[in-house]
Amino acid sequence: MINFEKIYGISFENLAKKINKQLERKYSEPITIDWEVFTKDCIDPQPDDWLVVYDKNNAGEVMTKKVGNIEFIIFSFIDVDVRNEIVEKTKDYIAQNLELINESELESSIQLILVQNREEVKKFTGNRLGGMAHFNSQEGIHSITSVFNDTVNVLKHELMHAVSVEKWGEYGSNLLWLTEGLAVFAAPDTEECTGYTLEERYAYLLQNNRLLDISELIAFPWTRTSYSQAGYIVKYLIERFGVEKLKLFWQSGMDNFEKVYGLKYEEMISEINSELNKKYSSPIGLEWKTFNKDCIENID
Repeated sequence: MINFEKIYGISFENLAKKINKQLERKYSEPITIDWEVFTKDCIDPQPDDWLVVYDKNNAGEVMTKKVGNIEFIIFSFIDVDVRNEIVEKTKDYIAQNLELINESELESSIQLILVQNREEVKKFTGNRLGGMAHFNSQEGIHSITSVFNDTVNVLKHELMHAVSVEKWGEYGSNLLWLTEGLAVFAAPDTEECTGYTLEERYAYLLQNNRLLDISELIAFPWTRTSYSQAGYIVKYLIERFGVEKLKLFWQSGMDNFEKVYGLKYEEMISEINSELNKKYSSPIGLEWKTFNKDCIENID
């Protein structure tokens, strides 16, 4: 481009002006092209308005579609009917998550990337995770990347992160376990294929002395134990004390637990464990290694 004028004897800018003047003289009457029809029917037409894009992360050919405030980005080999089903599921998940925390309408935009496994998540985020949600509050955009396949569906879990941080703000100090627990409670079937409920998983950990102590849980080591434990604690807090107290606690921080709930965190854990020990007097037959292998490793 530096040598354009040297080769053609005219600058690129002047050439463009010359072309435009020639065409203005030649076509003095308006040209009647419906631009929307042209771009829809003539430029890479796709079923149901899905358009092909090539991702800058070298992840391969993906399709994109804008529905309301959500931009969907899904690999092109996923059948169009499945893509459209995902669109509807996403709407349902957002509505269900909002209802769960007594809120309405997600106003910010969402860029939603759905992939098949953790390696594909890494291509987009740099981290080999089941999913990731980030909120740019200044621009009002949620960026979500999530594994979504026939066995594993992390989407509702990640959408709860978007819903809760937009409606309740950033969570208070030492409450990473709370935001993850809320997402687990919203989608307890995420990465679960054994048929055990969230309560039964917690009870199994209790029976087998696998529960993390309070300091470990607050540090949140990103294990299946911490997710299951945090998820059930959030379930208990909501069902016993209500969503409004949970919102207040979310915005207050771990140091204000007793102020919000009227008892110490340790006392609440003791109550939970005592109730479940009575309810589940017989051993729960969950094989934790099998659970991790069959329900977690298949996310790869």
